[in-house]
Amino acid sequence: MKKKILFWFLVSFTLLILIFCLQNFKQKKDENILFEKNNLPALYVDKNIIKRRDNGEQVQLKGVSSMAFAHIDGYHFDSFWNILAQVRLWKINLLGLFINPEALADKEEILEEIINWAEENYIYVYLSPVFSFDSDSISQVDTFLSMQSKLAKKYAKKNNLIFGLWAEPNAIEWEQWKKIAKKEARAILKEKPDALIAMTGVEYSRKFGDITDFPSNNIIFDFHDYPCANASSLADFLSKENTDFLWDKEKQNRPVLVGEFGGVWESDFGSNEDLNYMKKVLDEINKNKLSYLAYSIDSHLASKNLIGLDLINWSTGETTKKGELIKHDLEANPATDFSVK
Repeated sequence: MKKKILFWFLVSFTLLILIFCLQNFKQKKDENILFEKNNLPALYVDKNIIKRRDNGEQVQLKGVSSMAFAHIDGYHFDSFWNILAQVRLWKINLLGLFINPEALADKEEILEEIINWAEENYIYVYLSPVFSFDSDSISQVDTFLSMQSKLAKKYAKKNNLIFGLWAEPNAIEWEQWKKIAKKEARAILKEKPDALIAMTGVEYSRKFGDITDFPSNNIIFDFHDYPCANASSLADFLSKENTDFLWDKEKQNRPVLVGEFGGVWESDFGSNEDLNYMKKVLDEINKNKLSYLAYSIDSHLASKNLIGLDLINWSTGETTKKGELIKHDLEANPATDFSVK
């Protein structure tokens, strides 16, 4: 009798182990399917051109950006999804997300949803670390490395990600920033060796130095261009016959992403002068087949001084003058269409 009980106990125990193993295998298989399914080709850098790895053709990235993951709380993601659906119809192929490690802590599932949504819609996602709004201490940069390393590991099999290092380095010299950037880049490359990395410059990503000893050649330069404080000073700037752009020299050596651009950085956002400067930048971008991100698809209705930054009015759902400018450019000068194989 005891032998029979022991026999059936062992049979039952073995069956339970097999069921557990099969369920675990299925879960792992499903996870692999999730992360191995790539609608988009990996991108790589060849001299000053971004190319797709599947056929070697040059690509041009154009899109919009958001501070959705820079807010620790209070951001309305329900409305954000509606805005994403709207700008998708503009045929963007790049979405920039400024991310603060502390803000991301309880929003990782939302980020994963957005990354998967982007891939399904043939859109690349640029993950760019930023300081929290209540502090600009350089000590926060240490948290960027751990965040980006973790994201690179989680999405190692994804092709639609571009990894930033620090959105707008400031109060730091180039050599010091390069040392920090190299360390962060190594951490990303350890988890994802083929990662496409976006390097920013000092003085709020306006100035770059020597980059010959960087740990990867798969890097693009991300410039943020706001030349004047207000419309008055911008009018004088625009009256000059020729415009010298921040990237004039670097565009000969590295792929350029104009990650933010506008005429003013303090006031008069959306003014005629501001829009006229943006037109000049867009002409320069299209002439040289550079890439860009337009800032931003967030709502600035709570701050009257910043309303002109919006591409879409969250209250009415209407495209702003700035948004219409970007929408028109995407229609007249389309970004690379990755839905076409």
